[in-house]
Amino acid sequence: GVDVPDPIGALRELAEGTLLVGRGRPDEALARYDAADRLLPGMPLVALARAAALNLLGRYAEALEQARAYARELGPDAIALQQEGFALE
Repeated sequence: GVDVPDPIGALRELAEGTLLVGRGRPDEALARYDAADRLLPGMPLVALARAAALNLLGRYAEALEQARAYARELGPDAIALQQEGFALE
């Protein structure tokens, strides 16, 4: 791969993880989100993306924690509330 600054690398990992979720591979997506978090710790969107992957894996308590971490940083929005709802079903 091409060397890029950490913030760009983090966005690349986030995007690749999101593609993996869309392809039904949430377990692999979590590894990408972890990589994004290492490159740019505390990026709220990673927490929201992680919540979606965790919900798909049936790891609801962890998903709820991630959705709420996102909401604490940026406020509740429709997607965060949707992920919380999935986790609480």
